[in-house]
Amino acid sequence: TCSANHIGYPTCTECKVKDHCSDHADSVQADATQQKCECDCRNQWKGDTCDTCDVKYEGDCDRCAEGHINFPNCDQCSVVTPTCTLCTVATHCSNHASAVTDDGSRTTCKCTCDVGFEGTDCSKCSAGHINYPTCTECTVAAHCSGNALSVTDDGMRNTCVCTCKNAFDGSSCNTCSANHIGYPTCTECKVKDHCSDHADSVQVDATQQKCECDCRNQWKGDTCDTCDVKYEGDCDRCAEGHINFPNCDQCSVVTHCSNHAS
Repeated sequence: TCSANHIGYPTCTECKVKDHCSDHADSVQADATQQKCECDCRNQWKGDTCDTCDVKYEGDCDRCAEGHINFPNCDQCSVVTPTCTLCTVATHCSNHASAVTDDGSRTTCKCTCDVGFEGTDCSKCSAGHINYPTCTECTVAAHCSGNALSVTDDGMRNTCVCTCKNAFDGSSCNTCSANHIGYPTCTECKVKDHCSDHADSVQVDATQQKCECDCRNQWKGDTCDTCDVKYEGDCDRCAEGHINFPNCDQCSVVTHCSNHAS
């Protein structure tokens, strides 16, 4: 007798998908009499040797042929059965696609959405774009006043979200950030640059147009650039001929020498 999966004693030929099932089966085995190979046909292939594919299928007998819909039934489009609808950009892609075709199974339409759009029917904005149906691209120049490191959408595709550069602030980076003045230059307030290097600290005024210095010692003026002649050094001690810091009164013969000094 033949061994397992072989047929036709005394030749005992091995059952093979390629040889006995037209290469269209998932598997093959010998029948109970060991005289015939039985094929488990793949997809919609039919027949003892899986050599028949109905005209309503195409490819590897795995999708509907043109003019048929709804795999695996693949009904023919006609007045009686479901009507075949021509896939168009206007009807199936919200008029926002560069191309459209069927999905291969003739069940749905497949859109190649224009830049800025996404979704099976191109009916929403893609990442980095806002306000369907215009789907405007978020850019640093247009939405961040040219003052951002990067920009993207808010996740809801409604507004653009800017990551402002260090000196800028605001939803569109159109104001100066803390301790900076004079939009659009937004210069950082610094003791060295704005306070003649004579201040303990510096901060921005309420209008963000001026740096306000906290002058050190006895320095005076908006930029801490003035030191009275009665002081010397870092404006932190009395000059010669003056006493009692910080008043630094001027020494005189009358006041300090009982008018008995030359």
